[in-house]
Amino acid sequence: MLSSAKLAMGLSWKSGIAAELIGQVRNSIGYQLMDAKVSLEMGEVFAWSIIMIALSKFFELLVLYVLKKGFSKGST
Repeated sequence: MLSSAKLAMGLSWKSGIAAELIGQVRNSIGYQLMDAKVSLEMGEVFAWSIIMIALSKFFELLVLYVLKKGFSKGST
């Protein structure tokens, strides 16, 4: 269950960012990343990439924490 949750969190972030790129949603991470890429602002591309990785890791840890808490309460 935990490994499935980890995989789902990673894929949901990737698909969400891809949807923002395709939909051209203004003021979104995907749009800002594509805009920086098109204008060859490599510093911004790396910065947005780091932000995406940090957010993804944070939510992954949050979901895993909640699931582990739920499993530990269910077993008592």
